[in-house]
Amino acid sequence: MTALLRGVILATAIAQLARGDAFYAAFCAAALGVTLLPAIRTHAWLPLALLSLMVVDMTLGNTLGLYARLPWLDKALHVATSALLTTVALHALRRSPAWLAVVASILVAVGIGAVWEIAEYGIDQVLARQTQRSPGLSALDDTMLELAVGLAGAVAGALLALAHTRRDLRRPHPVGIGYARPGVVS
Repeated sequence: MTALLRGVILATAIAQLARGDAFYAAFCAAALGVTLLPAIRTHAWLPLALLSLMVVDMTLGNTLGLYARLPWLDKALHVATSALLTTVALHALRRSPAWLAVVASILVAVGIGAVWEIAEYGIDQVLARQTQRSPGLSALDDTMLELAVGLAGAVAGALLALAHTRRDLRRPHPVGIGYARPGVVS
């Protein structure tokens, strides 16, 4: 399945290049490269989740114009991406105290979302693109709403990841994020 999704993203890059949008084609290729990094490939589910989000964004949303037809799609992707980033950060912080891992993972996801929004602003200013757009919203309203739904997605991702353990923070758990000892994420 991951090979198929990588093929779709590669086809999206080629389609964008054929349309004369070398910038977006390079963005697709770079995103594809990220999915091949060893750190991403440590968990079988992570490349699949990441590639799925990329296909919805790059292929369906941008290339096929689904963002214009489904205005909520962009916000839904911000929620899902933040939830995924929080889960990854929680895993990376699994040896930290549980409360610290949860707070830090949410802050990591929200911080990445803020950097993304700053990058969109810069791209709009330098390359005269319209990445900060949503039907019926100003660029500022679009950005603020995306930051808010990103925070909601990060909190939801942390709660879902913790619920996945099916244990409270004081008991060890061998699967998922789990907890190796009281108050420490494993």
